[in-house]
Amino acid sequence: MSTLTGASNRFTVDVDDTNRLLTRAVSKGEDVDAALRSDGFSISSGNVTLTNAATAAIILFQNDEIRDFIATLLLINISDSAGSTSTTVEVLIDTDIGSSLVMASGSGNPVDQANLIVGSQKTIANTSEKGLEGASITGTDPNTSYAKTGVTSASDVFAIFPKGTAFAVSVTPPAANTSMVVSVRVVGYLDKGDS
Repeated sequence: MSTLTGASNRFTVDVDDTNRLLTRAVSKGEDVDAALRSDGFSISSGNVTLTNAATAAIILFQNDEIRDFIATLLLINISDSAGSTSTTVEVLIDTDIGSSLVMASGSGNPVDQANLIVGSQKTIANTSEKGLEGASITGTDPNTSYAKTGVTSASDVFAIFPKGTAFAVSVTPPAANTSMVVSVRVVGYLDKGDS
């Protein structure tokens, strides 16, 4: 059953059998809201080729925005390892006050950023560096996890990075590795703040 809302606009609304107005709720997550404001981002190391079994820094990212960066998804893509029969890779993830994390012998290039609104040129103010073979992170006390080669590992995360805080990801390939490609991508958004 429906009823007219007024003679001039001729809209109808649904009512139940006792003539109570039916309402429907629509919810939108904070991440979707941020993306619609052009505040959703994908931050990537790009492809890093590793030709030995030594631990290598892949990405270092420090939030320099006034607003918090909230990470919601961590993607780690690791190709199969040439030269090794092992399929397990050690992943070292560190978070800290930004100035305490330093990449040594990195690429010198900033991370790749993509706004989640296709065509948007808005970026995050950051201090960052892409890693490469031989690069390392100093000032760390990382958490260790493990990933499989030949797959992309996706992890839902909820980590808040206020201004001046950072994250770093390093990878230790399997023993006897002679060639593998690693990339790290973090998806997240800037908090709306008090505005």
